[in-house]
Amino acid sequence: MRNRNIEEKINETFDSTNGMQRAAAPAFLAAKVLAAIERGNEEDSAWTKIAAFISRPSIAFAGLLLIILVNVSIFFLKKNEWNTYNNVQGNAGLKDEFVTTTISIFDIENPEQP
Repeated sequence: MRNRNIEEKINETFDSTNGMQRAAAPAFLAAKVLAAIERGNEEDSAWTKIAAFISRPSIAFAGLLLIILVNVSIFFLKKNEWNTYNNVQGNAGLKDEFVTTTISIFDIENPEQP
């Protein structure tokens, strides 16, 4: 009985494909697509031109090199300023580091307990 149900479902599936037809593209579709592609290349916006210029390997490499050089120069300038700052202060920074102020939660002024 189970085999008959499976065979019936298989036959129903095969029968459902009887009304199928091959899909047909509209007339001159390829010509329209090619014309749109050619038109799209001629109508580049300013952003497209800027992106095309920046994406050139030589420009991209030069930009990355410039960013790295700026970061390295800032690092060394700040390092020199930090060393100068530490030399001016001397050991005052070390002395202040170990100063601690403790606040006790116990109030000694009123020793009586309620």
